[in-house]
Amino acid sequence: MVAVSQVLTQLLNGLSLASIFALTAMGLTIIFGLMGVINLAHGAYYALGAYIGIAMIEIVGGSAGFLLALLAVVIATGLVGVATEVTVIRPLYDRDLISSLLLTFGLMLVLHEVIKFVWGVGSRSVGTPGFLDFTVPLLVVDYPAYRLFVIGMAALVAIAVWLFLRLTSTGMVVRAATENRDMVKALGIDIDRVYTMVFALGVGIAGLAGILHAPMISIYPEMGTS
Repeated sequence: MVAVSQVLTQLLNGLSLASIFALTAMGLTIIFGLMGVINLAHGAYYALGAYIGIAMIEIVGGSAGFLLALLAVVIATGLVGVATEVTVIRPLYDRDLISSLLLTFGLMLVLHEVIKFVWGVGSRSVGTPGFLDFTVPLLVVDYPAYRLFVIGMAALVAIAVWLFLRLTSTGMVVRAATENRDMVKALGIDIDRVYTMVFALGVGIAGLAGILHAPMISIYPEMGTS
């Protein structure tokens, strides 16, 4: 019985961690699939999301602060993504792969320094939100509710993104641009606006992964690099 409970606990731990990785990779995949840009700075947005979320939690406090942080992080990191795409990423579309790798690597270093300048170089932590600070009986183990919440959030976001890409007119434009950007531009669609929206979406999801992961680990400026 002890062995079964240990195996089940490890499986659930792996699933909760995989949910964080899946959220982070989801945004990276969307950006690469449409824009052809390998964004090495993507992990820095994940870290930025964790820091922005903790700041919101400290300001508001309690469970309400955590729930507001989830929304604020997606919006704030998404806006940072908009500014980044317009000023830094857009010139890369007609460049080779090496150019995007070098420039986004430099962007990653800049974002790390911004985080250090605003929040300092030390590690920080945040407690589990009160409304999820309990365990749930699952077969032979009592498992933390927060980790189950993370798994559920990852599944919810994945379904929402899939529905957005498959069932909305904007999603169809995104998929069409992934297949043939020139044809979409020839149809009179503002492809630059689509690129900006997709980049903001990908970055916002990465930021959400950061704040969801924060109660499970200690955060530090270079956490996204690893």
